[in-house]
Amino acid sequence: MSRVGDSAGAVAARASGLGGSGPVRRPDAGCSGPVGAALASALALLVTLAGCQPASSPPVASPERIIAVAPSVTEILYVLGLGDRLVGVGDYATWPPEVRSKTRIGGLFDPRFEQIVALRPDLAILLPSEESLGVQLRELGIEVLTVPSESLDDIESAVGLIAERTGAGEPAAEFLRQWRRDLAPTALPGSPRVALTVARQQGALTEILVPGGETFLDELLERLGAVNVFGDSPVLYPQLGAELWLERQPEAILELQPEELT
Repeated sequence: MSRVGDSAGAVAARASGLGGSGPVRRPDAGCSGPVGAALASALALLVTLAGCQPASSPPVASPERIIAVAPSVTEILYVLGLGDRLVGVGDYATWPPEVRSKTRIGGLFDPRFEQIVALRPDLAILLPSEESLGVQLRELGIEVLTVPSESLDDIESAVGLIAERTGAGEPAAEFLRQWRRDLAPTALPGSPRVALTVARQQGALTEILVPGGETFLDELLERLGAVNVFGDSPVLYPQLGAELWLERQPEAILELQPEELT
């Protein structure tokens, strides 16, 4: 087994019998005739070329001035103890309470580029849905890290990617241990049919946004032993009217809102 830091040439040499602690054999030892000599010469050349490759890339500096638009990314940064490195957040970030003191940089459709440039960020952490914003930020010379967000596995992957880039491996490992413990609840009896909302028009049962199948909210309901009445939707977050809502006949309705609705 090769050690980290071994040159490619040294690893190739050991694999071909040209390395080790004993005397080095001539590449053509045991080969006879022009074909054997040619093969030995080619092997020696490959080993030489491999040894010319750099052993490793220089370490990348850990970011100190991070921006994030999506509230979920902002929350992950705080969970990993990186709130002090967060210099700009999206307009919809509400948790934890300390986020209220952070500079607001707009949203996906209305980013404030002058504000972003003034913050001098060295890393922007975005979601796949924010790719168009990522292109514009790269043009401004800002590094972009894109992390997934739709499923529970995606969230674990996002935590891992952010921890790797920021050097927050230890708090990430502790968070993921707690996360996995908490996401193994006792299932509810009877498989209740549940309608879950994440947004709707204030004061009315219209423009109701619900999670469909293959979303992390659908997975959470499944782990609880409940049935998402809109789990068959091919759209991740369909917007519905009250008529379709009532047709599905949910036994329970859960509303996830940052503020109390009427």
